[in-house]
Amino acid sequence: MSRLIQAALAAVPLLLTPLLFYALAEGVVNLGGGEKDILVTLPWLIWSIVFAGSAFVLIRRGWPIGRWTPRSALLATGLLLGLGAIAYFVSLLGVA
Repeated sequence: MSRLIQAALAAVPLLLTPLLFYALAEGVVNLGGGEKDILVTLPWLIWSIVFAGSAFVLIRRGWPIGRWTPRSALLATGLLLGLGAIAYFVSLLGVA
């Protein structure tokens, strides 16, 4: 599979972010939280940026799709969980 096709596949979650935001804002997708549903796009956006960035680096290094996909997803998920844990502990301290 060519690197260009792999890069396009890695960018799909990032390219779907505006569509998700639009669907939540217009009420096409309803998660039951009202306007707070739109906040779902922030973790999705962070995850997709990290996924695409790490995938682009690994694709550039010549990794096959079977290796860069799980590694990029694991890195993006771990970073998002880490940011969530940091936000949780900061909220416990009452700093912000």
